[in-house]
Amino acid sequence: MKTTTKNPSFSFPIPRFAGGITDELDPLLAQACEGDVGAVARLYEWFHPLLLSLAQQTRRRRACSPEDLVQAFYVQLLEGDISYSCGTNRPRAFIREQLKVLARRIES
Repeated sequence: MKTTTKNPSFSFPIPRFAGGITDELDPLLAQACEGDVGAVARLYEWFHPLLLSLAQQTRRRRACSPEDLVQAFYVQLLEGDISYSCGTNRPRAFIREQLKVLARRIES
């Protein structure tokens, strides 16, 4: 991780990665899906603003907040309900799809 900057929409830093966001997010997401609590914590610390942004884009109706969707995503990670294969999936697309599924469940 090189440097961090502040996004005015969120109160915590957004990391800048030398190899690009996918290089860091892909293995981290795989570790989190395998039950690595430390990986879930790093996912929260480094990528929470990205997840909130993706959640905002995926909501069909306003029945749930982006924060609710992201929290449900973290719970699924911690409970082992999500499986992810490093290098096979594109991490952002995978997260967006998981959030869409959660939004449908919450909003229906």
